[in-house]
Amino acid sequence: SDVTLAVTSGALYHTQAVQDAKALRFLGLTAFIPEVLREGGVFADFPALAPRAYRLAGLLSKAGIARVTAPGGTDLTVDLTGRAAVPITAMAQNPGEKNGCPDIEAFIAPLEASANGVIVVDASASVAGVLSEPIRITVEHGRAVSVDGGDGAAKVRATLEAAGTDSVYQLAEFAFGLNPQGIIRGVIVEDEGVAGTGHIALGSNIHFGGTNAAPLHLDFVFRDPTLWLDGVEVAIVSD
Repeated sequence: SDVTLAVTSGALYHTQAVQDAKALRFLGLTAFIPEVLREGGVFADFPALAPRAYRLAGLLSKAGIARVTAPGGTDLTVDLTGRAAVPITAMAQNPGEKNGCPDIEAFIAPLEASANGVIVVDASASVAGVLSEPIRITVEHGRAVSVDGGDGAAKVRATLEAAGTDSVYQLAEFAFGLNPQGIIRGVIVEDEGVAGTGHIALGSNIHFGGTNAAPLHLDFVFRDPTLWLDGVEVAIVSD
């Protein structure tokens, strides 16, 4: 096909099949529910907001050491040296463009052994949805060594364990949402793009500059991040 609107329960964006379709215009509408089409991020002015994603992706691509903190308790340091960030604009206007909608973000794959710290996930998470209790993920040398919390953490641990491979514990992604009309509602393709949030992912990053091949990719969204690049605080959103 020339165009695919992927209204699927699981994300196809990170699959080999999508990557192999070089000229495909692909838009992931993963796990959409009717409410996503009635209000929220899908009504954003995507062309006007796209420069936010390109700007932040450029900053991340030029950075070495990055650190993110958040009031909920997140404090994570990663090395981005030599990695290229990806801007997500929620649009697929040209052959070969692959995006998720209504996601607007910039994301990057950190060097695999570089991530150290804690991510306190206080918004939403893949397989768990909107969280009533935070999930605390401790990362050492690029790998999640513990996933603690309530029911949401239990669902995440069960999913990771069921994969049957240590590759799923890799911290794969370092990212920030940029859509001011997005709503946290348990639809990860919207949640991860909400302005005023950051997120990490565990699992596969082989298709966006990383080296970790894994059978899944789980996203974890936290609120109110502050970003430092090479020791300098950087505005995540700037018009």
